[in-house]
Amino acid sequence: MALICGNLWVEFGIMLIGDYVGMLPIPLDLSNFDVNYFNLSPFGWKWRRPSLLGSFITRTVKSAYNLLAQSQWNDRDNFWWLAWSWKGPQSVKIFIWLVFHNRLKTRGELASRHLNIDSSCERCGYGLENTIHVLRDCPFSKAVWFWLLRGHNHQHFFEANLAGWMSKNLQDSNNFLGGNLWRVTFGIAIWRLWFRHNQFIFTKAFWANNNITMDIKVRTAEIQRSNLCSLTAGMARVERWIGWTAPLWPWVKLNTDGAKKSSGNVGVGGLICDYRGNRGIWQAGYNVNLGVCSVTSAELWGLFHGLSIAWQYGFCRVQVEIDSKCVMQLVSSSNTPVNEHFTLIQAIKNLLRRDWLIKVDHIYRKANVAADFPASYSFSFPLGLHYFQSIPSNMINILNNDVYGVAHSHLVLP
Repeated sequence: MALICGNLWVEFGIMLIGDYVGMLPIPLDLSNFDVNYFNLSPFGWKWRRPSLLGSFITRTVKSAYNLLAQSQWNDRDNFWWLAWSWKGPQSVKIFIWLVFHNRLKTRGELASRHLNIDSSCERCGYGLENTIHVLRDCPFSKAVWFWLLRGHNHQHFFEANLAGWMSKNLQDSNNFLGGNLWRVTFGIAIWRLWFRHNQFIFTKAFWANNNITMDIKVRTAEIQRSNLCSLTAGMARVERWIGWTAPLWPWVKLNTDGAKKSSGNVGVGGLICDYRGNRGIWQAGYNVNLGVCSVTSAELWGLFHGLSIAWQYGFCRVQVEIDSKCVMQLVSSSNTPVNEHFTLIQAIKNLLRRDWLIKVDHIYRKANVAADFPASYSFSFPLGLHYFQSIPSNMINILNNDVYGVAHSHLVLP
């Protein structure tokens, strides 16, 4: 690359002529020239304003890459903008980007890479299973789209090619369900259809069309609430001191939490304490090594086992604290969404409806450290539920900090 000391060439420079970029040594007869001399040429370098490190050229890596790659892609194409401006989880944005690139590992894609695999669709038998077939044209996927588009004119929905179909449905101006709501619904729908497709391929699991439609609508509603909530409205945060607070006698407090390793293994844990005579009294503790599952599923299992243990111990007044607002909303809602957690959520609600007093509150993660320890500790145990009749030695300092009111600074919304 070109190294410039003040305004003089040193050793090597970049020559950029037309569509050719190359590295050439600076000729000896030019090595002591003032670089400003070359500004007289119509192809001369353009300069930024001087800085402490001298003057630098505006030829950047980005501009060089754009020049070399112009024949392969157009940086003005709105495909990329539609993917990255989609309002939702980053994982779904990446998925949309992969769909635009036609990079899903369908059977047709794998066969095109000379793998010994049948390229036909395993679900419907169509001759070529490609991205547009899995996400739109397969009869199983098409039935879901009919459910989502009921009451709307979908005459041209199944006609465009992959790029055109994606672009049209990720535009704000689309009339289905009204602009941005349809953008979010469409992104979630293709993501969940791909998920369902893979579940069928690898586990032969089958979802009824109304169930996956309900799952898409519930997830879309959650994202829409998140997009509209004050958390994303630019509100200033304030500093608060966050810490665990003891329950009032005769209440006991159940704290639960989940932990996940990079390998995908998930564990949950929890503890039950009361507060008498200025000291925390340990009542029970547990953890569960769940193997591989979703974080939401793990948090729900942690709550279910914690409530079951509290009932077995005969506690009549239980204050539950969890640091997952998603789980809190799932178990507090009057309606249970039809998704993969439906049975577990119903079991938790049945426990909550028993003859006892229950309060379910949200707690910040920094104040839930005592529950995080048994959750992380669960990876040292075999799969399944494990009880702690006494306090694990490594938890004593954590519990003492909670009892003595040790707090942590945290920025929160007012």
